[in-house]
Amino acid sequence: MSCPVPQSNCHWDGMDLILLVRVQPRASREQIMGVQEGAIKVALTAPPVDGAANEALRRMLAKAIGVAASRVQVIQGERSRNKLVRILRPDRKSAEGFLRQIDLSTV
Repeated sequence: MSCPVPQSNCHWDGMDLILLVRVQPRASREQIMGVQEGAIKVALTAPPVDGAANEALRRMLAKAIGVAASRVQVIQGERSRNKLVRILRPDRKSAEGFLRQIDLSTV
Protein backbone atom coordinates (compact mmCIF):
# COMPACT_ATOMS: atom_id res chain seq x y z
CA MET A 1 0.00 0.00 0.00
CA SER A 2 1.38 3.37 -0.90
CA CYS A 3 0.92 6.33 1.38
CA PRO A 4 -1.34 9.24 0.39
CA VAL A 5 1.48 11.67 1.10
CA PRO A 6 4.88 11.69 -0.65
CA GLN A 7 6.90 8.53 0.05
CA SER A 8 9.55 10.45 1.98
CA ASN A 9 6.82 11.62 4.39
CA CYS A 10 4.95 8.33 4.85
CA HIS A 11 6.67 4.99 4.59
CA TRP A 12 7.29 1.62 6.16
CA ASP A 13 10.56 1.19 8.01
CA GLY A 14 10.69 -2.56 8.44
CA MET A 15 7.58 -3.35 10.50
CA ASP A 16 7.11 0.27 11.67
CA LEU A 17 5.09 2.99 9.96
CA ILE A 18 6.64 6.46 9.74
CA LEU A 19 4.29 9.44 9.22
CA LEU A 20 4.80 13.17 8.76
CA VAL A 21 2.07 14.93 10.73
CA ARG A 22 1.12 18.61 10.99
CA VAL A 23 -0.68 19.40 14.25
CA GLN A 24 -3.18 22.20 14.85
CA PRO A 25 -3.37 22.56 18.66
CA ARG A 26 -6.23 24.26 20.51
CA ALA A 27 -8.75 23.32 17.82
CA SER A 28 -12.47 23.32 18.61
CA ARG A 29 -12.60 19.53 18.12
CA GLU A 30 -10.21 16.65 17.55
CA GLN A 31 -10.10 15.18 14.07
CA ILE A 32 -7.82 13.87 11.37
CA MET A 33 -8.36 16.40 8.61
CA GLY A 34 -6.68 14.62 5.70
CA VAL A 35 -3.49 15.37 3.79
CA GLN A 36 -2.35 18.95 3.38
CA GLU A 37 0.97 20.19 2.00
CA GLY A 38 2.49 16.71 2.12
CA ALA A 39 1.58 15.91 5.73
CA ILE A 40 -1.33 14.34 7.59
CA LYS A 41 -3.13 17.27 9.23
CA VAL A 42 -4.50 16.61 12.71
CA ALA A 43 -6.60 19.03 14.80
CA LEU A 44 -6.23 18.62 18.57
CA THR A 45 -8.08 20.37 21.40
CA ALA A 46 -5.03 20.13 23.66
CA PRO A 47 -2.75 23.14 24.00
CA PRO A 48 0.90 22.93 22.97
CA VAL A 49 2.01 23.12 26.62
CA ASP A 50 3.97 20.57 28.66
CA GLY A 51 3.62 17.89 25.97
CA ALA A 52 -0.20 17.87 26.12
CA ALA A 53 -0.61 18.14 22.33
CA ASN A 54 1.97 15.39 21.74
CA GLU A 55 0.16 13.08 24.16
CA ALA A 56 -3.21 13.84 22.51
CA LEU A 57 -1.66 13.11 19.10
CA ARG A 58 -0.25 9.79 20.34
CA ARG A 59 -3.65 8.74 21.73
CA MET A 60 -5.52 9.81 18.57
CA LEU A 61 -3.20 7.99 16.15
CA ALA A 62 -3.12 4.92 18.39
CA LYS A 63 -6.90 4.71 18.40
CA ALA A 64 -7.16 5.34 14.64
CA ILE A 65 -4.62 2.62 13.78
CA GLY A 66 -5.55 0.18 16.54
CA VAL A 67 -2.37 0.08 18.64
CA ALA A 68 -1.53 1.01 22.22
CA ALA A 69 -0.54 4.66 22.70
CA SER A 70 2.82 3.43 23.99
CA ARG A 71 3.55 2.20 20.44
CA VAL A 72 3.23 5.71 18.96
CA GLN A 73 6.38 7.80 19.24
CA VAL A 74 7.04 11.39 18.24
CA ILE A 75 10.58 10.97 16.92
CA GLN A 76 11.09 14.48 15.59
CA GLY A 77 9.43 17.84 16.18
CA GLU A 78 8.30 17.53 19.79
CA ARG A 79 8.08 21.34 20.05
CA SER A 80 6.94 21.98 16.49
CA ARG A 81 3.65 21.69 14.62
CA ASN A 82 5.43 19.46 12.08
CA LYS A 83 6.19 16.08 13.59
CA LEU A 84 7.67 12.81 12.46
CA VAL A 85 5.82 9.94 14.12
CA ARG A 86 6.78 6.26 14.34
CA ILE A 87 4.05 3.66 14.86
CA LEU A 88 5.73 0.55 16.25
CA ARG A 89 4.66 -2.67 14.55
CA PRO A 90 1.04 -1.83 13.68
CA ASP A 91 -1.17 -4.43 12.06
CA ARG A 92 -0.48 -3.77 8.39
CA LYS A 93 -4.15 -4.12 7.32
CA SER A 94 -5.32 -1.68 10.00
CA ALA A 95 -2.58 0.82 9.12
CA GLU A 96 -3.36 0.58 5.41
CA GLY A 97 -7.08 1.07 6.12
CA PHE A 98 -6.21 4.20 8.09
CA LEU A 99 -4.09 5.49 5.19
CA ARG A 100 -6.90 4.80 2.71
CA GLN A 101 -9.34 6.79 4.89
CA ILE A 102 -6.96 9.73 4.97
CA ASP A 103 -6.55 9.59 1.20
CA LEU A 104 -10.33 9.74 0.76
CA SER A 105 -10.63 12.76 3.07
CA THR A 106 -7.74 14.70 1.55
CA VAL A 107 -7.98 18.43 2.18
